[in-house]
Amino acid sequence: MKVLDTDGDGSIDWDEFKSFMLKANVNELSEISDFNENLLSPSHTSEEEFVTALENYTKSHRAVNHHLLTNLATASFGKKETADMLLRFLSAYSQFNSGFISNVETLLGLLDNKKHAEILMENLEEEMGEYDEETMVACEEMGIPRESVENIPHSELFKDLLEWVETVLQRSYGKFIPSYICEKLKQAISMCQSLGKLGLLAALYFGSELIVPEIYSSILAGLRNSIGLSNEEARFLILHIDMDQDHAEALREIIIENCLTKADRLTLANCTKMLLEARVSFYDNLIKYSSLDPMARQQASDAISYDAEAEKPNCMSDFTARPVVFEMCKDHVKGSSVLDVGCGEGYVARKLVNQGAIKIVGVDINSAMVETANSHSNKTNTEYYVEGDVSNLKETLLKTTNQTNLMPGAGFDQGMFDLSVAVFVFNYLTITDMNKTFKDVFSLLKPGGHFVFSVPHPFMSNHDGKSILCCLSHLYL
Repeated sequence: MKVLDTDGDGSIDWDEFKSFMLKANVNELSEISDFNENLLSPSHTSEEEFVTALENYTKSHRAVNHHLLTNLATASFGKKETADMLLRFLSAYSQFNSGFISNVETLLGLLDNKKHAEILMENLEEEMGEYDEETMVACEEMGIPRESVENIPHSELFKDLLEWVETVLQRSYGKFIPSYICEKLKQAISMCQSLGKLGLLAALYFGSELIVPEIYSSILAGLRNSIGLSNEEARFLILHIDMDQDHAEALREIIIENCLTKADRLTLANCTKMLLEARVSFYDNLIKYSSLDPMARQQASDAISYDAEAEKPNCMSDFTARPVVFEMCKDHVKGSSVLDVGCGEGYVARKLVNQGAIKIVGVDINSAMVETANSHSNKTNTEYYVEGDVSNLKETLLKTTNQTNLMPGAGFDQGMFDLSVAVFVFNYLTITDMNKTFKDVFSLLKPGGHFVFSVPHPFMSNHDGKSILCCLSHLYL
């Protein structure tokens, strides 16, 4: 009881319970250099000493010094590859940074100190595009027109930056960012929000204002070194690099006055650790998505110039593989139930519906593409798209019968589809996985069913990053 009752009022309120649970579920930060029990104890160290120690931990963390940031800043991946990585970074980053203003507004309502509220209000005003004259003059001296920033929310400036990069690279990843990349960051922010004032202070100061200038400096350097951009085009980054340093200095006073007890310090420290580790997870997952996961890389490449509402050919498989697939399917698709292996965003499936398919079930490993297929404006009520590994087709379909309107039972062994298609999928599978897919397709097709698939030509599968030839196969099963 005494452990939970930190304010000594004889009862345990919700804030005390959450603080205790956070302490119970997060390590005591023993790995932090010079961060020991004495720093958590107000009787041993001052508020200034505690905050300084936590700042040092934050600034030396991998979240600020991650090798991805270093390589982006120096364009170490190569100019084209770095620019592509930066676009993926910004596209993913947009999924969770939109809640900054609402967090500031919530924190404003929790502060009793009028001076502290004024500091946050100034922060909020600048986020909404309200600056003093000194800032406006400095912007103009750097070639940033006043009208390009004044009274324009920072969320809009970020959107402008993202759209500029998309225009330069002629591609967009907005609809193709896997949810797992930002998952831990979103969870960390949500936990901080649930902890009220102290959690929000940790998110705002240690998780954002204190480290964003250095992170954004790496992003800015990377954009300059890979594709070049003017100060006007980079205005979102430039404003934050400069202003967030000032914001951090002002917020530090609020932090110091809110770490008076051991419970306060423990909450701030644990939230900070959680936020920083979540940023590291973001970087690591972004690298996996961009370079180490072949299937994710291929699916992301399909995002180039892709418009979810467009039906015109716009990528290499559109011009080489898909038209021939449609031609080979036309005598078999009318009135058929079709399995689309590696359905992507549903382009092939929609064309087959137009050719007369009465039911389409698509499977793809990329959740963002599946979501795009399911949300397409022209999707019919006979199209079903589910997330899953195509090398485990039967297992995936057995687990998702409630989503595909398939009937569990003998059909999974005796056949339930008249036709199956797979466009540019097998070139991204191992021979073992490809064999597993073939066996599952054979089992899922009705006797006499057809399997039409395409792969890039093995001798000319990659030229300047694009598949240029394909071969088609038509199996009678």
